[in-house]
Amino acid sequence: MWFCRTDRVASGCRSMMTAYGEIVTTYVPSVWLRQLPAANPCLAADLICDVVVIGAGYTGLSAAIALGQAGVDVVVIESQYAGFGASGRNAGHLTPTIGKDLPSVLKIYGRETGSQLARLADAAVEHTEAMISQHRIDCDYLAHGNIIAGIHPGHEERLRAATAAARELGAAVRMLERDELDARGIPNFVNCAALEERGGVLDPGKYVLGLRAAAIASGAKLFENTPALEVIEHRRGVLIDTPTGSVSARTAIIATNAHTPQLGLRYGNVTPVNDCMFVTEPLTPEQRERIGWGGAEGIYTAHESLENYRLTADGRITGGSRHIRYRWGGGFLADHQPRAFAKIEGHFRDRFPELDDVAIAGSWSGHVAMNLNFLPFIGKVGKHQNLVASLGYCGHGVALAGFLGTVAADMATAGAEAPSVLAKRRRLPMPPDPLRWIGVHAITAALGAVDRRTDRLATPRH
Repeated sequence: MWFCRTDRVASGCRSMMTAYGEIVTTYVPSVWLRQLPAANPCLAADLICDVVVIGAGYTGLSAAIALGQAGVDVVVIESQYAGFGASGRNAGHLTPTIGKDLPSVLKIYGRETGSQLARLADAAVEHTEAMISQHRIDCDYLAHGNIIAGIHPGHEERLRAATAAARELGAAVRMLERDELDARGIPNFVNCAALEERGGVLDPGKYVLGLRAAAIASGAKLFENTPALEVIEHRRGVLIDTPTGSVSARTAIIATNAHTPQLGLRYGNVTPVNDCMFVTEPLTPEQRERIGWGGAEGIYTAHESLENYRLTADGRITGGSRHIRYRWGGGFLADHQPRAFAKIEGHFRDRFPELDDVAIAGSWSGHVAMNLNFLPFIGKVGKHQNLVASLGYCGHGVALAGFLGTVAADMATAGAEAPSVLAKRRRLPMPPDPLRWIGVHAITAALGAVDRRTDRLATPRH
């Protein structure tokens, strides 16, 4: 994974002019994974095991931990290094969210099913917190909740309705009145807000590397720089072919999320979309005082395509989202997305005008697995039902991915079933291109127009 550093002065770099000035770019490691441990060796033989896991992100590593602790002979193969995908590129917001949002879940599925989905999302947050505690993962976790921010007065009615809907499903969400926003020192761009009381923010890189260490300690064999070339099913198991060897197992867990279509696998009807993030230089004490934010709650906005912001342990602001992109054929866009980087920097400048002297240290991008109903997919798949796939977290994977990875481990060995509330949901087929390309671009254009109107109405609290 790569992280695009933006400097005003650099040599030997590409540059472009944008509405926000000239951006000059070079590549340095991701903000979350700047210090990677030495890579585990790649696979160099043909192995036989009980379960093979493809992918070493939150899903695959959580599955490997559960399997290793149960005494199962488990092999994990990773095409690059642990955390290379969305697990090492996300914003680190741990939220009890599922579906597009809980009000949408209530509207689409009703109170009974919606409550089951909300309880599953809560269980996913609790599972993540338990993993951090049990394995003593130092990932700078702050259980201060996350704020859903309205950026103009018209958002207040919408947030109150959304809060009521979420509470109807049993979610721990409440409105923050203006005096509490002020008392908490919430940044001034937040005009009105609701608080998700469960969850918080963490360092996603430290978290995934903590899971990596725990998986190895549990007895799992991890092979990095080992891409799966082909998944071959047969009656008695599966064979995973790689450039340097193969792995034969009774069962395989597919934990490749947005990368799954690259394996030629079409489970869960997922489509990879590209999303971008930025990080600032560390704020000085004086700059931090300008914005308050003493509780360091995560913040995401009430746009149709949200913006997210949070503070890091070393006093930086990181944020992004809002501008998702899809490539024809479901392929991956380049990590370097200068136009999108310029746009998310522009949104940051709009939200935090007090910090016009804070430099952007860098930006990066990655791919999220999306589907049409915004619900994750987990289930036994393949001709002989000896594959278990868990993927399609639709931006909520910090909690859901690890939780469902553990469920996938039980499904692979203990005969467990997928959570019924997910298993019985009808999977909406994703149309092929050109219909998919046209649809994605039409939807993002329409949502973008709504969000630009929202921006024009933006009103600070004071």
